[in-house]
Amino acid sequence: MAQPVVSADRVIVAAELTQLPVDTDCLIPMVKIAVSNVTSSGKAITTVLADAGYWSPDRVAKLDADLRLRDRASQRTVSVLVVPRSIRDWGTPHAVRYLGRR
Repeated sequence: MAQPVVSADRVIVAAELTQLPVDTDCLIPMVKIAVSNVTSSGKAITTVLADAGYWSPDRVAKLDADLRLRDRASQRTVSVLVVPRSIRDWGTPHAVRYLGRR
C-alpha cells in the first residue's frame, strides 16, 4: 500500500510502500518522515490534516505529543486535525469541526 504525504501546494513531502492491509498505523511514522524532510529544507509543518481512516483518540494524541516535543526548541506549534469516525468523538481535542454555510 502506498502512503504519500502531500503539502497544501500538492508537493509530495514523504512517501513509503508498506505491506500492511490497513494503513491506520501509518499516520505517526509518515508524519515523522514528512517533518524530517520538510525541516531539512528549512521549512516547517504547521498543520497535519488526516481523514477518518486514521482516527483514534490515542493515536492522534500521541502524534500531537510527539510533535510538541520535537518543536518545543523552535517554539513552533503544529496543529494535528483528524476527522473523527463517529459523532461521539467530535468533542475530543483533535477532531476537525466543519462549519457549513447555508
